[in-house]
Amino acid sequence: MGDIKRVPTGIEELDKIIEGGFPEGSAILVKGSPGTLKTILGLQFLYNGAKQFKDRGIYISFTQGEESLKEQAELFGWSFDGLPVEFKNYDITREPDLEGLIVSDIKTFKPARVVVDSLTSFLSKLPLSREEFVADQIFEAIKKVGSIPITEDMLLRALTTRFIRRMREADKCTVMYIYEERTFESAKETCEYLVDGVIKLAKIEALGKRTLVVEKMRLTKHDFLARTVNVGPKGIVVEK
Repeated sequence: MGDIKRVPTGIEELDKIIEGGFPEGSAILVKGSPGTLKTILGLQFLYNGAKQFKDRGIYISFTQGEESLKEQAELFGWSFDGLPVEFKNYDITREPDLEGLIVSDIKTFKPARVVVDSLTSFLSKLPLSREEFVADQIFEAIKKVGSIPITEDMLLRALTTRFIRRMREADKCTVMYIYEERTFESAKETCEYLVDGVIKLAKIEALGKRTLVVEKMRLTKHDFLARTVNVGPKGIVVEK
């Protein structure tokens, strides 16, 4: 599959597994429990892209501020000063059209790489009572059919689908979605189906180690082996 343009992560062994990088313009889900290095992977993806390839990037966060993220990055010697990377922190409780604002910012900045941290936080702001969410445009067709009960799972699946599709239409950027395991399971299943790639990060506490598995990557020949992940002075290192 040598004709496919790739977006390298800059993490040597991971790039070898995925034939040189993510397919350009793909949507990648990075899932894992807390403490599995998801945020570090996102920062490293943007930093390596800007530093090594001059790729513009946006880090979208709903919980962690710019200074906190930059302090985390500086632990590995990653300074974003002077690099074409923007950090956007959105208040999920105040933005009436959060999707629209994010898509607008992407269209304006035109990044090659985007990190959404996290899709779980994004979904947590959704109205989950019938009175609140039936007004959403995505359910107008359902309401016209008749008295179909609109469930929380239905809402989460539909809005996950809409968000990912709107992000695809925003620009030809490669998007990494961070997802906390064991939350919003119905949305996770939908997301895993819609995205082009799935990377699982895990902790094996009994052995005191972390692992990485590429569970899915379209247009890529890859294995499904769990590889040990270490944190070095310059960030994540995937063992052979």
